[in-house]
Amino acid sequence: MMTGLFKPVKKPVIRHLSSPGGDIGPQRPQYAVKTAPCTAACPSVGDIRGWLTAVADAEANARTPEQALRSAWEKIAARNPFPAVCGRVCPADCESVCPREAKDGAVAIRAFERYVGDFALERGLAPPAPSAPRGEVAVAGAGPAGLSCAYQLARRGWRVTVFDAAEPGGFLRSLPGLPAEILHREIARITALGVTLRPESAPGDVAFTDPGGTLEKLPHVIAEGRLAAESIQSGADALVCAPPPGRALAPPRVAVDRIKTSWYVEAPRHQEILNEADAVAEARRCFACGTCMGCGNCWMYCANGCFEKTPKGNRFKLKVELCHGCSRCAEECPSGYIDMQ
Repeated sequence: MMTGLFKPVKKPVIRHLSSPGGDIGPQRPQYAVKTAPCTAACPSVGDIRGWLTAVADAEANARTPEQALRSAWEKIAARNPFPAVCGRVCPADCESVCPREAKDGAVAIRAFERYVGDFALERGLAPPAPSAPRGEVAVAGAGPAGLSCAYQLARRGWRVTVFDAAEPGGFLRSLPGLPAEILHREIARITALGVTLRPESAPGDVAFTDPGGTLEKLPHVIAEGRLAAESIQSGADALVCAPPPGRALAPPRVAVDRIKTSWYVEAPRHQEILNEADAVAEARRCFACGTCMGCGNCWMYCANGCFEKTPKGNRFKLKVELCHGCSRCAEECPSGYIDMQ
């Protein structure tokens, strides 16, 4: 449960069972995870809500803040090899669509990512060692897209050579506000996976060519490299086994009008995140749009006992067979997680 997320309930809700046969509606509640606006706006880092709530829920899940920050980094690094870079220079389209902006300022996602990225560099965190070798792949261009592709392939066990006559990093090397040392260290984490950088033009046969890009397109080019690697992996898998299933579609984006901002406590935005306490406090500002954050409204407002409390950190269990269709749980769910169908 996200500690300190909601305003205290001033008046206790009176809960009682309705009489038998008291159905008042044909629809029944369903838990329905939805895509958060921040995630929908960013193609490179995926489940932003997931890595914020990993830190926000650390206490409820019996984890230390450091363990939770490691988990957050693992979630980011599964899709993006440059959290410390993006945490400094990303255009942060995710923040522009954050529903919290209208209340007291968007969640400081970029600053949080910077803190997590620096946390990982300070502790030498790295992805797990690659599995059994898959084969050799050549990539043309050592910009963020080419390096992203190489990183994802190397994580899957491929031996990757990246060809580029220029220094690795591409347009990232010319960005103001990005220390060269930070870029160097995140590139070093990629090469430590077994990626070889060759300072020369690429041969004719390459698996992926870095398209270049601009700062405004940074999340998109990182995602382009990742998707290329996934396509190469899928093609190789199809040669030795049944074709892989199609890419799963993301859940629908949660409608902004489903987010009940008045239920969340006022909490000033951290323009900078300087320490662990700042990181936890900022993570707890996340509305957890489109998923459960353990507020308990469904349990409090249900007259038929359809929601059962489960052990701390595990939210609530839905017993739909007891429901009489009043829809109150969905109406009072602050994050838009409960649907009536």
